[in-house]
Amino acid sequence: VKRRMVQRFRLVDQALREYGDRDPRLSGMGTTLTVACSLGADLFIGHIGDSRAYLFRGGKLQQVTHDDTLAQAMIDWGVAQGDDTNVRGMRRVLTAALGSTAQPRDPEVSRLYLQHDDQLLLCTDGLYECVDSDIIASVLNTATSSDEACSSLVAESLKNGGNDNVTTVLARYRFPQS
Repeated sequence: VKRRMVQRFRLVDQALREYGDRDPRLSGMGTTLTVACSLGADLFIGHIGDSRAYLFRGGKLQQVTHDDTLAQAMIDWGVAQGDDTNVRGMRRVLTAALGSTAQPRDPEVSRLYLQHDDQLLLCTDGLYECVDSDIIASVLNTATSSDEACSSLVAESLKNGGNDNVTTVLARYRFPQS
């Protein structure tokens, strides 16, 4: 699965670069991509850029992808803290994306093992930049369906002044109990 996921990301990257080569207005465009594939209790996540995947398990929200941004790189290098106001502006500076003029890079692919009642949230920065993780967790904990949760999260982002695109996808996992 990992090898196939990497191959698919490479194909998307190549197609975007070819579009940019054919149309100068599109040169240098890029996009982020976060995908998930579950096979039974095995979950594979492919990721590049600053869209995110979160796992909600046992009432706790955990980010399972790593942002490809200058801000995150500065935090990783130990030259800044996550709440540092000087770093906030660097959150939008991508260090990896598909289709950009930068050197191609393979996605981060991770494997997790799902448990009964786990929820997987995929979202763009338009959500997590405007909605606190405690509120995200609360919505996931109380919503009666994936549709309700996604609608509530998007509405919360817009209510908080979100002006970027806000995309959310939520999968809820139920396994037979032994």
